[in-house]
Amino acid sequence: MDKFFKDQCLQLDFLRLKLSELQMIFSNPLSRKRNNPQKFHDKLLYLET
Repeated sequence: MDKFFKDQCLQLDFLRLKLSELQMIFSNPLSRKRNNPQKFHDKLLYLET
C-alpha cells in the first residue's frame, strides 16, 4: 500500500509539472506569436512524451 501511494504521489508531481509547463506555454503570448502553430503542436507532443 505504501509503495502504491508513493507511486501515485510521484505521478501527481509529474503531472503537476507538465501542467505548469503547459500553462506557461499557453499563457505566454510572446511564445505564441514567435512560434508557428506547427512548432507549437510539436511542443505539445514533446510534453506528452
